[in-house]
Amino acid sequence: MGSMEQWWGQLDSATRQWLVENPGCVILPRTVVHAINTVIHGNLGEDQHEQLELSDEDRQFIRSRAGQEQADGPGIDR
Repeated sequence: MGSMEQWWGQLDSATRQWLVENPGCVILPRTVVHAINTVIHGNLGEDQHEQLELSDEDRQFIRSRAGQEQADGPGIDR
């Protein structure tokens, strides 16, 4: 289905903000999974609780975005 880096620009600002504010999150809550599923017009393969475990690649990408936000200041739409 792709990676977080591919979808980042299509995610709504509230979802991106949540991800940058929670860069250590390993399992995404269902509200975030739903927002991503809406963007990709598919299903990420979440568990029975509608949560999703992020891949190492996706966690690294989110941590880099969070680090960029700290360096650049607010403005997740970059």
